[in-house]
Amino acid sequence: MKYLNLKKITAVVLSIGMVFSSSAVTGFAADNSKKIATIPNSYINKVADDIDNKYFYDGTYVDDWGHTRKGRQLGATYTKQSTEFLLWAPAATYVKVNIYATGDDNDSNARDIGSYPLEKMLVNGEWNGLWIITFVSDCGGLYYDYTITTTDITHIGSDRTTQYKIQDPYSVAVSKDGKRSYITDTSSVSPEGWDSDRHVYVDSTKANTVYKISVKDFSSDTASGMTAGGKYSAFTEKGAKVNSAGELVSGIDYLKELGVTTVQLAPFADFDGDSEYEILNYNVPEASYASNPSDSKTVIKECKEMIQALHNAGFSVVMEMPYTHASEGNPLEKSVPWFYYRLNTDATRYTTNTGYSNELATERKMYRSYMVNSMKYWAEEYHVDGFSLDLIDCVNAKYKGSSYVYKWLDEIKTSLAKEDANLVIWGDNYTKEERQNKTSSYDEIIGSTGGTYGERNEKAVKIYKQKAAMKYAKPGTLFMDGGEEMCNSVEGTTLADSSYIEWKDSAEYADVVSYYRGLMQIRKAFSPLAKSQKIKNSEAYVLTGTKDDEWNTMAVLNNESDVSKEITIPVQGRAAADWVVIANGESAGVVSLGEVAGSVITVPAYTTMILVDKESFDDVKDYKPELHSSDTVQEKLSLVARFGVTIYYGAPEKQEYDDIVINLAKKNGIEMDTDELLLEAGRWELNHGGRSGRCAQQFIIYLLGQKALKK
Repeated sequence: MKYLNLKKITAVVLSIGMVFSSSAVTGFAADNSKKIATIPNSYINKVADDIDNKYFYDGTYVDDWGHTRKGRQLGATYTKQSTEFLLWAPAATYVKVNIYATGDDNDSNARDIGSYPLEKMLVNGEWNGLWIITFVSDCGGLYYDYTITTTDITHIGSDRTTQYKIQDPYSVAVSKDGKRSYITDTSSVSPEGWDSDRHVYVDSTKANTVYKISVKDFSSDTASGMTAGGKYSAFTEKGAKVNSAGELVSGIDYLKELGVTTVQLAPFADFDGDSEYEILNYNVPEASYASNPSDSKTVIKECKEMIQALHNAGFSVVMEMPYTHASEGNPLEKSVPWFYYRLNTDATRYTTNTGYSNELATERKMYRSYMVNSMKYWAEEYHVDGFSLDLIDCVNAKYKGSSYVYKWLDEIKTSLAKEDANLVIWGDNYTKEERQNKTSSYDEIIGSTGGTYGERNEKAVKIYKQKAAMKYAKPGTLFMDGGEEMCNSVEGTTLADSSYIEWKDSAEYADVVSYYRGLMQIRKAFSPLAKSQKIKNSEAYVLTGTKDDEWNTMAVLNNESDVSKEITIPVQGRAAADWVVIANGESAGVVSLGEVAGSVITVPAYTTMILVDKESFDDVKDYKPELHSSDTVQEKLSLVARFGVTIYYGAPEKQEYDDIVINLAKKNGIEMDTDELLLEAGRWELNHGGRSGRCAQQFIIYLLGQKALKK
C-alpha cells in the first residue's frame, strides 16, 4: 500500500546553514524541586516573554538583503508530491506524528498507518523551536495527530516531562470530533464559481446595519421553511417561505428584503461540544453545520457556499471569533504548556474570568501572531470580510486600563491591514453570564408594561417601535440580534441563545418587521447616518447633509412619555420651515407620511418621529421605497392579527379597496365623511403604487398621523 511506503526526508532548508539537530535547549530551566503551586506567576510571565523573544516564528524570515519573505508555514503543507509537518513546540523533548487512514478508530476501515519522529530544526546552528518532518508521498485524505513529550515552559531542558496526544494547533481540516487533523489542500475544495467570489467589504461611507445570528439559530426553527435547518446550506436556499403563513419569505431572501447590510455570524470555527464559544480548532469550520459532518471536504465546501451565497446577496460577512478564550481541548496549551493560557496568581489553575473556558494570553507575541494569521487565513481562504472579537476586555487582564485595549486592537488591525486593509475588526464584550442571562428587548418592555409573555401587547409594540426608531435614527454602525425585528421573546426567562429566530413571529409582528425595513431604508438614504457623532439632546436633534442628491436636513423627535408632547426642533444649520414626516410610530420609510410646518411639533405618546425638510425632499426624486412581494403580505397578516380584518391577497377591485379603507378607518376611530374619505383614498393610491391592502393601511396611518399633529 502506498501509505506504508511513506519516506521521511530531510526538509529543504530555509536558508544556508540550516541543519537538523537533536540537541536539547537548556535555557529558562526552573528549579525542579519547586512545586507548581509555589511558582510565582510573575516568573512564568517572564519566562514566556523570553520564549517569545528567542523563538518567535510567524512563518516569515528576513533574507540577506533585509527583506521579509514568506517561509515555511506552520501545520501540514500538502501537495500531491509531498506533505511537510511543522510544529512550534520549544518546550518539547520529543515529537512524533501518528498517521491514520480514518478520523475515528471505530470506522470500519480504520487503520494505524504508522508513527514517525519529527526532528528539530536549526538555523545557523541554533534551534528555532520548530519540529519538522516531510513525507514524499501523496498523503491527501489521511488523518494525523501528534504525540508530544514536553515540559512546561519553566522546565525547558529538564526531565520533568508529560506526554500528550493532540491534534495539530494549525489544522485547517479535522475529523468529525475535532481530535484528529485531516490532510488536504483547502484551496482545492471549493464550490462552483468560487474563483469569481469577491469580498463584500463593509462600506464605511454608508450607515451599516449588522444582523447578528448563528448558523444554527437562523434556520433551526421548523417553521422557517428551509430544508437544511441549522446547516450552512440553509443560507444558500432561495424561495423559502415561512410554513405557518405560507406566503412570507424566509432565509436569505428575507434578509435581503429586510435591508441589513452586514451579516455577523456567531463563531462557526470548530467548537467543543454544544457551545460555539468554546473553540477547539480555530482554523477549521464547525462540522455539525455540514450535511455530512464526517466528510471534511463537505464541511469546507458547504461553509464556503454559505459565504458565497451571502456575498451574492450583497452582504458583508463578519465572523465572530473568541480569540480571548478557548476550550480545554484546544491543542495550543498542550503544545507549549503554560504559554498560551493564563494562570492564576499562584499558578495552580487556568484563569476563567470570561465565564467561558480558559483565557488565552493575548499579551504573548507568539499568540498574537497565531491570531492574526488565523484571521488572514479565514479572509483569504473563506473570503470572510471582517471579524468581531469576543470578550475584548479580556486583554486587560494583564495590562489594566482601557488604553491597552485600544493599543492591542491597533496592533492587530495594523498587522491584518498588511494583508488586507479593507477588513473590519470590532469588539464584543458580553461575558458568558451576561449572554446567558440576556433577555430580549421586547420581553423587557412586556415586563415593564405588565403584559403577558407570549401574547401580543399593543402598548409594548408601540414602545418597542419607538425605541427602535430612536436607535436606528442615530449615526454610526448599528448591531441588531437576529429576530429583534420580530419582537423575539423568551417569555420572561433568560436567553442563553439570544438570536434564535421563531419564524412564525414574522407574521404575528409583521407590522414591526415592516417598520424596521422602513427604518433601514431611511438609514441607506441619508449619508450623515453613516458616521458616528455625538448627540447632545436625545429628545430632539437635527442631522445635516452635504450631498446635492440627498436630503439636507433630518430631524428626530423622541417622546418616551405616555402622553402627547410638544417638542421644538433645534435650529442647526439652515432652519427648515416645512417638514415631511417619514416615520411616525406606525410606518417608516422614504415616502411622505404627511407634512407639517414650523418648529414646534406635537409628538404622540411613545413615538419617535423622523422628518426631513420639505424643500430637499421635493428636490430629490430618486428615492423609491423598496417594494417586495412579501411586504404587502406582511402588512395584510398584521392587519388580521391586530384588527381582525381579512384582506384579499390579490390586487383588489375598487369596491373591495374602498371597503378595506372604510373598515380600517372605523377600526382606528377616524371620523370622516365617507365620500371625502374615499376621494382622498383614491388620490393616495394613485401616488403610492396602486390599490393594495398595504396601500390602504398606509393611507390610514397617514390620516392618523395628521390627526395626531393637529392635537
